[in-house]
Amino acid sequence: KREKEADIVRRRIVEFLESASTTLTPDEREDLFHLVKRLDTIPDWIKEAVRILTIIPYLEIPVELREGFEKLIRVDIEIANTLCQAVKALFNGDYKRASSLAEKVEELEEKADSIDINNRSLLVKYSNKITPVGLVVLLDDFNHALEEVADSCEDTADYIRAIAIRKM
Repeated sequence: KREKEADIVRRRIVEFLESASTTLTPDEREDLFHLVKRLDTIPDWIKEAVRILTIIPYLEIPVELREGFEKLIRVDIEIANTLCQAVKALFNGDYKRASSLAEKVEELEEKADSIDINNRSLLVKYSNKITPVGLVVLLDDFNHALEEVADSCEDTADYIRAIAIRKM
């Protein structure tokens, strides 16, 4: 549901950008368009993770693996919240803060990468104990989708930093 809402918001912003020729420069419209496109990838990956979560028997997988997924989810939430703050700072004209928050997103994404690698090693460790075998594939896909949430946030933060640097 939230992903559909995000798509509606994205379409409205694009429509606004198309009609905002008198209030925004072409470069500003282009920056905002690309920012919106990057932001839109985040709910797509969240939706993918949720789809997989509805399929897998989550409570039946090894506790250590569940804890790894939950750790990655907590980092994803922290990254997304930090990214929201960066977007707000950018739109409030606080370019230094936007850039600083974008840097924090990058640091958190590195933490997510570390958790991702650990989760994949746990998948290998438990792969012969998880049945059916197809479940291991779904769990890997789930972990991948969670890691892509962090990557998408980082890609968006990189773009925020680029805009902020140009504006400083």
